[in-house]
Amino acid sequence: CNRQEHVIYGMCLDGKCCRRNESEKFMLRRNDLCRLAGYQTVETKGRNKDGRRFQGEMLYSSLMRDLLPEAEYAVEPLYAAAYNGDVNAIHALAKLKVNPNIKHPSSGYTALHAAVFKCKLDAVVALLTCFRGALRLDVQDKKGDTALHVASRMGFVEITAAICDEDSCDPLCCTNEEGKYPIDVIRTHKVWQMIKVCQTRNELKAELKALLKG
Repeated sequence: CNRQEHVIYGMCLDGKCCRRNESEKFMLRRNDLCRLAGYQTVETKGRNKDGRRFQGEMLYSSLMRDLLPEAEYAVEPLYAAAYNGDVNAIHALAKLKVNPNIKHPSSGYTALHAAVFKCKLDAVVALLTCFRGALRLDVQDKKGDTALHVASRMGFVEITAAICDEDSCDPLCCTNEEGKYPIDVIRTHKVWQMIKVCQTRNELKAELKALLKG
């Protein structure tokens, strides 16, 4: 196993090993949550003479189900690769056919959101290319923002252009929780120009399709 890949992504990128460090990471998170909730950690517990667990551990199990959704671990490898701009890892994970649309449990960010937020253009292009057909551009974070909302708000012209060039869906038509489109949150003129060009192009495409059908 590649220890560095395990440390960064929680797995080997060849997909041929079990997640060796999952147990250790799970135990650390579990004990942190127990302390926050006022419970004892599992190491300080024991079993009754008849082998049954103490009640505190039963309460702990319920706490874990509520606070640790399965998606927290499923999202980590691709999210970490996108966040760090690791294009090679993104390509490797694409071969394993991981789900690119899983959200981070705290922010609601997908891997694409993370790459956009960190201004990792190469990672954005890799995600759009490697996961074409599977990657959804209309996925929203906890504030209702798509990746294009994030790119527009932060003024990333090239990333905005890369997302708008995709034909899988029209990200320009998505609104966030405030009812705002990506063009409504723009803060720089260059991004505004890019969005307007994309809007015009999409309108021309729609007119062309209508003419061909007629």
